[in-house]
Amino acid sequence: MNLNFDFEQYTPPKITEEKLTLLAERRREVRQLLLLTASSHLLFIALGLAAFLAAPYSMALSVLFLSVLALWLAGTGVIAVVFTRKQLEKREAHTLFNLLS
Repeated sequence: MNLNFDFEQYTPPKITEEKLTLLAERRREVRQLLLLTASSHLLFIALGLAAFLAAPYSMALSVLFLSVLALWLAGTGVIAVVFTRKQLEKREAHTLFNLLS
């Protein structure tokens, strides 16, 4: 019988328990971030709808809902920029470390 694959040619990468737990933690964090983002978007939609529905009854309440929505959107934008910059700095440091070693 002819073998099509030579499994002894390469050694598999060494995976430790620490690497596996780190990978599981990262996946858990990504899941949590996705849930947080989805819930945040649902709350944005709810505030917009509440402002729209409250407008015929109380314009002040509608303006309050819209101002809270605007502040919340601005805050999440700032957080997104800060988070992205930190992630880019980590990648640049990691790339620089790999180049130096």
